Amino acid sequence: MLARETGQRRRVEALELVDGVPPLAEGGAPFAAPRMVMVPMELLLLRAVTLPLSHPRFVDGDVLAQELEEQAGIDAEAWWLAWRVDRLEGGCSGVVVAMPRAMQQQIAAHPVWSHAPVVTVDGWVRLQRWLDGVTGGEEAPLAVVDADADGLFFGCYRGGCWLGMRRLNRLPEGDDSALMMQLLRSLRSMGWRDGAVVGRLDEELRAAWVRETGGEAWNGQVESTLPARLESNVDAALAGDGGLNFRHGRWSATAAGLAEWRSWRRPAALAALALLVWYGQQQWTIADLQARSAAVEAQIAAAFHRGLPDQAVMLDPLAQLQQAAESVGGGSDRQRLLRQLALVAAVYRQVPWTMRALRLEDGVVRLRGSVPDLETLNRVHDLLQKRVGHKVTIEDTDLRKASVGFRMRWS
Repeated sequence: MLARETGQRRRVEALELVDGVPPLAEGGAPFAAPRMVMVPMELLLLRAVTLPLSHPRFVDGDVLAQELEEQAGIDAEAWWLAWRVDRLEGGCSGVVVAMPRAMQQQIAAHPVWSHAPVVTVDGWVRLQRWLDGVTGGEEAPLAVVDADADGLFFGCYRGGCWLGMRRLNRLPEGDDSALMMQLLRSLRSMGWRDGAVVGRLDEELRAAWVRETGGEAWNGQVESTLPARLESNVDAALAGDGGLNFRHGRWSATAAGLAEWRSWRRPAALAALALLVWYGQQQWTIADLQARSAAVEAQIAAAFHRGLPDQAVMLDPLAQLQQAAESVGGGSDRQRLLRQLALVAAVYRQVPWTMRALRLEDGVVRLRGSVPDLETLNRVHDLLQKRVGHKVTIEDTDLRKASVGFRMRWS
């Protein structure tokens, strides 16, 4: 059932699909998307719940699904839940309404109903309307009754939350006393104790109320003729916003494309977080390598100035050391030391290490230093041996906690 308002005139359309195609309005135009879809209360599962929670924000679908499984023994996966709870007497009380998943899928697949932003319950809308401007119900439960020509909705309200709701249809034989007896029994089982009451009845139902309550007057409205259920539902829908809405969470009223993207929000957030961590790690690695490179360049500059004190400008340390070694020729220890320093500098540029000492004694070059691990030591040894052109001997190694000290020699 759909309701909408056109101009100053209220219209009701009961849409019925023909071969999967919605009917056309006047002039051959299709019906506009409805503002609200109202589901009959009889097709839904409605239960009152009381939870030992300090605030309604702690109530979610999982908690209520477990509660329904324990109360009614139903499979919560087969139902889509909507609820309204509030704090009451140290806990949270209210009602939960469950829609069959098959009905939810039918609404979602409907070419017209699927665009409605509100999917609600006719009884909820009908009863909630009577609470506007009504004070009370905080201390003693308030009975709310809304009758129509086909039957009546009723519920018990207290402290900002509903304690129960129900629909009763009028009996074919017109036995209003039996109908009113069922109403009073249900209200009292919800917690109402012959207290305040609001709503509307017709003359026959009011007379049955007085008889079954032992003469207690009806304090609500009395109408001579009540509209049918469909018309009453439409009037209530046009006057209110629906109150309880099944369209929430994954079934909220959004565009289809946006609703599909919502399921990717968590994976996208995790991917963004992983990218941020990776980017931070890369920046840290780059900064570390830059610091190590600056330290190596400082060591090369110090070795250059010690080996070539007469050259103040350092453009290419390796080329300058090689040029100096070739220009002075071979013969003296100083000249040979310069050549060996050039060879060591060439290897150092490929695999840096911590230099401790480089000495030339009796024609033997002795190198002392430290590297991070044995693998680096082997690389330094192989490169030096390749540069020198003959055997380089590792005389000693010292395995430490964070480095490996070594001594090498060659002649």
